[in-house]
Amino acid sequence: MTLAPSSLLDRAGLDRPRVTNLLTRGLENADDGELFLEYRQAEALVFDNGRLKQATYDTAQGSACAP
Repeated sequence: MTLAPSSLLDRAGLDRPRVTNLLTRGLENADDGELFLEYRQAEALVFDNGRLKQATYDTAQGSACAP
């Protein structure tokens, strides 16, 4: 049995020590900063006269960092 990822960093396959190092270096001379991580899942079901007409499933992930 595979355990579910415990965080967005794990889901994205990011190495925690490397991310910490990059953020520390990137924010050294900044007064503040912003880190954005996203993991989104969506599904849609379309019915017509009680019958399933269309089904879609989407997964999106991304990140951004700005000092």
